[in-house]
Amino acid sequence: MTEPSLSASQSSPRQRFEVGQSVQITAAPPFIKSADPMPMLRSGSLVSVGDVGRVVMIKPLGTYGIQFASGTFLIDARYLGSSESGTHSS
Repeated sequence: MTEPSLSASQSSPRQRFEVGQSVQITAAPPFIKSADPMPMLRSGSLVSVGDVGRVVMIKPLGTYGIQFASGTFLIDARYLGSSESGTHSS
């Protein structure tokens, strides 16, 4: 007996990122949430596919706080990929 669909469709796990790592938007999220003390749901047009940001916090369930030039937002890992510039060092 085999277990269909679920294990087959999720054969590649989500990427994990570290604080300080550079990431880029790989798919456009329809909405994004600001990473303010009182978060607000914002239009996904504030970030574009290819925008590069830096991981500033790690939240539960594969959500990351990413700092972009336009602000800091909470974004699900499915919309993120590694950036060629690697880890940000300060």
